[in-house]
Amino acid sequence: MKMMSEVCESKIALIDNAWANSVDIFTNRQKVKIVADEIILKRRIYAFDQITLEVWFPDRVSVSHETLLLAILMIAREKGMHLEFDERTTMLQDVEGDAPLLKFGKVSMTSGRLLEACGLPKSGNAFERLERHLSDLSKIHLKVKAKDRVAQSSILGFEWSKNRDQITVHICWRFAQAIFGKHWSATINMNDRLRLENDVGRTLHRWIASHLWSGKSAIYKLETLVLKCWREPTESSSTQRWRKREVIQALKDIGNLDDWDVDFEPGDRVTIRRR
Repeated sequence: MKMMSEVCESKIALIDNAWANSVDIFTNRQKVKIVADEIILKRRIYAFDQITLEVWFPDRVSVSHETLLLAILMIAREKGMHLEFDERTTMLQDVEGDAPLLKFGKVSMTSGRLLEACGLPKSGNAFERLERHLSDLSKIHLKVKAKDRVAQSSILGFEWSKNRDQITVHICWRFAQAIFGKHWSATINMNDRLRLENDVGRTLHRWIASHLWSGKSAIYKLETLVLKCWREPTESSSTQRWRKREVIQALKDIGNLDDWDVDFEPGDRVTIRRR
């Protein structure tokens, strides 16, 4: 039985397709002890078509951080963004290369609206978590190299209003351009994402959405999909079997959504079709 939408209107986030297709910083990772004030930055480089994405990110970012990022992009699309660039007022950090020549997006929203878009309750703990996650996202830096051009900045910056009920977010040029159709974007149905109750399902949903447009289908190896869901590989055979089971269950959950059909094939393969 397909999982029916509780609301008629789809809540859509548009995100740069090169990022959605390649960047795996939010995927599941080995459990480590997280110290509240400790920031460990890591660096990864991704090649996509004719561009290179270089990303610095706090090691503790997770799938819930990605949900927050997508919620911001969804609200920016719904409300409309102001496009501007003023180096004196931007909240983006380390704006270098060609980035000063490119306009960033600016959007304001209530903290309650942002929590709602993330599927979180409007409680004290949720507000604290929201602030921590926003701070972590603001520490993610992106450098894009395309032919002879290089642009770099943090992916977003934010500022609270005086009474802390409104948040103004500055969105980096790359994500702003995707919302305005300047280059390819992946379409993420946020209603569907929030119905998927675990991180594996949400990670797979984002990744396949960056590969398949409406009406398209593809066959994938389960082994390939497992690799998309965990940041670190494992040599443990028991962990490999557990990860495979988790991916199979996530695919079944995605197949129960209105927009997707999932059929398991012989030889550990799966056919996925986007309606």
